[in-house]
Amino acid sequence: MSGSCNHLHNHFDFSEIQNSRLKSRVMWASVSVALTLVLSKIIAWYLTGSISILSSLTDSFLDFFASVVSFIAVRQAMKPADEQHRYGFGKAEALAALAQSIFIILSVSYVAYEAVLHLQDPKPITKPFIGIVVMMISIVLTLFLVRFQTYVITKTRSVAIHADSAHYKADLYLNLTVLVSIILSYYFSLFWVDGVMGLAVASYILYTSYGIAKHSINILMDRELPVNMKNKIIEIIKKNPEVKGLHELKTRSSGTRDFVQVHIEMDGEISLKRAHEISYDIEKALIASFPRIHLTIHQDPAGVDELHVKL
Repeated sequence: MSGSCNHLHNHFDFSEIQNSRLKSRVMWASVSVALTLVLSKIIAWYLTGSISILSSLTDSFLDFFASVVSFIAVRQAMKPADEQHRYGFGKAEALAALAQSIFIILSVSYVAYEAVLHLQDPKPITKPFIGIVVMMISIVLTLFLVRFQTYVITKTRSVAIHADSAHYKADLYLNLTVLVSIILSYYFSLFWVDGVMGLAVASYILYTSYGIAKHSINILMDRELPVNMKNKIIEIIKKNPEVKGLHELKTRSSGTRDFVQVHIEMDGEISLKRAHEISYDIEKALIASFPRIHLTIHQDPAGVDELHVKL
């Protein structure tokens, strides 16, 4: 049921256009920041020889790669539904996030390996001032980017941008630990700190990557929406006095959209037109609370036995 709700969906389409613009801007910012950090950290690592900066450089390279993949995926996900893809391309974001996670896990394992080697044979850091300056610049740029990404995520719920943002949030911790590592290693001769910090950050990145991969798989496997959201949907539907019951509630998410299917039970003696009006009222109420919802309502006469579980 949705054919008569054009103005509701026109509002949704306008929101989608706004979301698309936000996504494009934040992805361009992401790619630009990542490239800047990669180039600056290559120079810093070459001049200092710090294993912590190497781990940070590796992470920034991964961020650049991930941001490019996310950018491509977000552009694909923003395409309108067509005859062959009636539910749109929203899952392209989840695919990108999963690919990023796998790539990150493999690459960060190398950083952990280098950190262990450095612990076995610690080496002093040279030209620490350059490393300190580069890491401070990295912290400032990353902080601004994360704030922008957080804003966009709250507006769009993009899983690809969420995955991208997770990398940069990890970078904030990484860059801070690298900064501390350089200072302790050079000024206090605690050479082992460099390796420990690199290993700690690698472990943290592996942990966050696992979380992103798990979330992406849930989306790709059409996992149900959160219980609190489903309960709210049921509550809104039952508020309509014409609804005698409901069943067969099925939910899933894809990109920025939430798909909901439900059977509602009404008086079997009312006209088809009246049943349609009731469904329309329910759709308006649900879209008011969940603007990204894509709803399909099936009307059933109350009292007819079906193989279903009452909600």
